[in-house]
Amino acid sequence: MTSSENTIETCRVAIILPTYNGATYLGALLDSIGDQTSSAWHLLASDDGSSDTSKEILQAFKAQYPEQVSLFDGPQNGITANYLSLINRVDSNTAITAFCDQDDIWLDTRLSRIIEALGDEQTPTLYCGRTQLIDAQGKQLRLSPARLRPPSFENALCQNIASGNTMAFNTTALRMLQRNSSTAQDIPFHDWWAYQLITGAAGRVVHDVIPTLLYRQHSANAVGAATGFRGALRRVGRVAVRDLSTDVDLHLAALEAADDILTPQNARLVGKLQQSRRSGPLSRLFGTLKGGLYRQTRAGTLGLWASALLGRF
Repeated sequence: MTSSENTIETCRVAIILPTYNGATYLGALLDSIGDQTSSAWHLLASDDGSSDTSKEILQAFKAQYPEQVSLFDGPQNGITANYLSLINRVDSNTAITAFCDQDDIWLDTRLSRIIEALGDEQTPTLYCGRTQLIDAQGKQLRLSPARLRPPSFENALCQNIASGNTMAFNTTALRMLQRNSSTAQDIPFHDWWAYQLITGAAGRVVHDVIPTLLYRQHSANAVGAATGFRGALRRVGRVAVRDLSTDVDLHLAALEAADDILTPQNARLVGKLQQSRRSGPLSRLFGTLKGGLYRQTRAGTLGLWASALLGRF
């Protein structure tokens, strides 16, 4: 990772935080933001109609940092819609924008590592990384899986390689997300869409192997990370058995609407993949193979091929 000499001191990072009934863990997250070694941040939080004390906790944090916190009412249409609304509230000239989930704990060097990683890069760039999983009480469980294969559009079409709570973007990538957010209102996963859009436009992905946050696993996780042997089996089984086709339909539709920013090669790949998915089993499998789509593990890729044959991808 490289940066200019004074980047960390001068860079302003917009942290976007959607909240909904997150009072149990929200205070710990906000404290960890306040404890960052870099103070060059501005928090934009949007509460989606919480019935607990989430708004009061946010207001208390704003009182503590009045110049660095902005509070909004969310669209009350789910977490993805809330994230998209916040993306559009960020000033388009902001150097770095970071996603943030309400139940994590940021390690104190997270912002500094993000700033150093993104630096003065002009190419649209997405930062993401591994996480340290913890349980509801904060006990450490394990690290999130290492990424065995490189990030790419061929991977992004069938898998999101990073937790959205680790993602951050430079100015060029932010403007790309803002420009295309209106055609992404129906997508189920804001983070997967961001990975697809940026790699589809030949942007860079910086994957940090050093965890910068504690990713809390609990019963109310919006997605969560499957843990242990059973969790690994569930991940493999989901690819082959779960019907991903509706999610893929919505994401491919958003990419087709953004084909003016995709590279010509990637725009053609989306079109050919769509065509093969509307055909018979062998055509679906052939389209997946010819397109070079892959997941991070062999088992995951085999599951992808099986789901293509079954019409579930």
